[in-house]
Amino acid sequence: MEMREDIRSLKKRDAEKYEATQIQQASAVEALNLLDRSLDSLEEKQKLMNALSRVGGVHLKDNVKRAMEK
Repeated sequence: MEMREDIRSLKKRDAEKYEATQIQQASAVEALNLLDRSLDSLEEKQKLMNALSRVGGVHLKDNVKRAMEK
C-alpha cells in the first residue's frame, strides 16, 4: 500500500513539474528570436531539453514529428 502512495506522489510531482515547463508555440519570427535569446541561459536551455525529452518517440524523426504535432 505504501508503494502505491509513493508512486502517486511521484506522478503528482512530475505532473506539476511538467505543467511548469510546457513549451509555448511561436506564432511569429519575433517569438522564435525571443526563444533563441532565452536559450543563452543554461537554466532555460535545460527546461526546454527536459520538456522536449518528455515528448518521446522511437527515434529523432519520431520525436520531432510528435513535438510539431503539439
